[in-house]
Amino acid sequence: MSAKGKRQIPIVCPGHTRPLAELQFTQITDPAEEPGNNPRTFLVSACHDKMPMMRDGATGDWIGTWKGHKGAVWSCRLDTNAY
Repeated sequence: MSAKGKRQIPIVCPGHTRPLAELQFTQITDPAEEPGNNPRTFLVSACHDKMPMMRDGATGDWIGTWKGHKGAVWSCRLDTNAY
């Protein structure tokens, strides 16, 4: 199939009401934990519904939603130093 004939299919994530613009994974190791413990993985989703969400990357459990954006959120990223 030619590039002109390809169709993009939007990614939908439970909890969002519109397609996702971007997904980011990050692993963070709690500095208070003992050495050798596994880092925790987080998933952040930027979405056209104006509400980026954070989930536990291992279980998919919802952690929180950032509300108050006036338009679609096109990009997201977590700073590992902010933990």
